[in-house]
Amino acid sequence: MLWMILAFIIVSLIWIAMRSMTRKKEEKRLLTEFASRVTSRREIIDTGEVSKTEDNGWILNPKSTFPLTIYGVDEEIARRIKEILDRGLSDDIYRVAENISSLIARYKIRCKEIDEYIKTFKPIYLKRIEEQIEGYPNWEELSDAEKKDLISKFRTNAILSLEVRPYCDIEALFEGDALDSPLYDTLIEKYGYDAIKYYLRRADRKDITSNGDTIYSFIEELKDLDLLYKEMSLYWQYIEEVSFLIAHTYMMSAYATRDYLDFKKFGKSELTSEWKLINANDENVCPHCRSLENTYFSSEDYPRVPLHIGCRCVVTPVIRKEK
Repeated sequence: MLWMILAFIIVSLIWIAMRSMTRKKEEKRLLTEFASRVTSRREIIDTGEVSKTEDNGWILNPKSTFPLTIYGVDEEIARRIKEILDRGLSDDIYRVAENISSLIARYKIRCKEIDEYIKTFKPIYLKRIEEQIEGYPNWEELSDAEKKDLISKFRTNAILSLEVRPYCDIEALFEGDALDSPLYDTLIEKYGYDAIKYYLRRADRKDITSNGDTIYSFIEELKDLDLLYKEMSLYWQYIEEVSFLIAHTYMMSAYATRDYLDFKKFGKSELTSEWKLINANDENVCPHCRSLENTYFSSEDYPRVPLHIGCRCVVTPVIRKEK
């Protein structure tokens, strides 16, 4: 009888040890798999075919967790932009943004989700700036240079007060949004996007030529050349920020879409108890995303990220503790 008890204990210990080893291997595999998903990898992610909306827009990624809708182009251009974005899923995001920026500028493309953010938060931004100006003592007595320096600080303060802040240059996004001049279109058409961009980035702006004409000579008769240059630079920053936000959000939502489909499979695993939302954990995290840091969701309630345009939040699994 004693030997049967001893044999049972030994077998039980072996079974427990083997089960523990199997679980640890499974945990390691699962965590490794999840960890690899927050980085890009070369693969095709099905975000859906470009689809037309009732108001003549184009949804670039209808199957994505964060669909993006653009306006101002036909289906051919919309498909070209999607192709660039898809090819860039495992590329540097800034290079991808630069690759679509010429199309954004040339066709004056608008993005519904970016416009909605601007419409919601730009008035708050402008109001905060105005409040700071009104509250500053003897504002009218300050010199133009002093006002300019303070306005820059007020803009920064206004941005930091916003609840939702996409990962981009929000000042350029807000300030450049209204600078929509036919002159910019004429310059792009005459000299090309790359030439204009090169012109704006040079200290000496008089030697950029096209067909024997300089860009400077084309606009030199304008009354305020410096103001035009400033506006053009700001408008181009706006174009670059829009391009970056489209590229960034498209890529983040593509990864999230891939993960969501895979997580549905892993969600049935006995090891996954729930999901946890984590942010980028740096000084650029907005209050909205920071408030949701370490928020837990049930295994059946997978949180859809990105949470907003330009969001960097991701989802990670929580391994069930062994009882």
